[in-house]
Amino acid sequence: HHEDAEEMLGAARKRTYRGLTTTKRLAVLAAGVLVNLVTAIIIFTVVLSVWGYDVPSMTISEIGVGTPAEAVGLRSGDVITSINGRQFDDWYGLINYLSITPPDSSGTLVYERAGSSTSIDITFAKNPDTGGALLGITSGRIRHVSLSPVQAFAESLQWTRDSFMLIMAFFNPETFKIVAQNARSVVGVSVEAANVVKYGKAVGYAQFIALLSLSLGIMNSLPIPPLDGGKIVVELFERIAGRALGRKLQIGLSLAGALMLFSLIGYLMYADVLRYFVNA
Repeated sequence: HHEDAEEMLGAARKRTYRGLTTTKRLAVLAAGVLVNLVTAIIIFTVVLSVWGYDVPSMTISEIGVGTPAEAVGLRSGDVITSINGRQFDDWYGLINYLSITPPDSSGTLVYERAGSSTSIDITFAKNPDTGGALLGITSGRIRHVSLSPVQAFAESLQWTRDSFMLIMAFFNPETFKIVAQNARSVVGVSVEAANVVKYGKAVGYAQFIALLSLSLGIMNSLPIPPLDGGKIVVELFERIAGRALGRKLQIGLSLAGALMLFSLIGYLMYADVLRYFVNA
């Protein structure tokens, strides 16, 4: 009977997470991340290929008085092509870039006027809405973009990459405050979801769900215990080192990671309460 009990215990252990091989454990952890990312990419691809999207053009329509754009001589009709070597094909890419660029920083801007390209040095101001850099320009006409399924898939991957960059900016001391000012906790997400339901259309619903799934997938992939990305790093380290980390060390790493994540969540919730309910 003792041998039977040991055999049953061994069989049960093999079915648990720790009883799996390293390869299978990595597959389990990666699946949690991939489901969110793949779901978001599929939704984005379907929405973009069926409905496309509207995007402001890169042509400047207005220049703000007393703004950096006015100071360097930009005019209505100019077309912004790049800033600090980063090429921009659409207005939203430019806005996202400026939102995580430190205010009062300097850069090199390239624009086109009457078929000629010009490079100028510019010093940004502070955008009071985002806390990031302010250029001081308004976009021109809105254009509708229609995409084939292949183009929509490529665009979805681009959006995923941009989302990765935005979330990674949380961990850059120079851009943390700027990104945190524009980020939302569960409080802000609830308010925004209510707005989507109240004013949105089917396309808005799908995009909102995709963005939530994408954000969850990216956050879960970060190499911070107790997130799946952090667990993957631990598994790989143990495989390379040929030994398991001590239980106390694993618990310590998980507690440190959880403390950092809960601190961030608490900060964002506090900011959302002020944004939506106190200063509304």
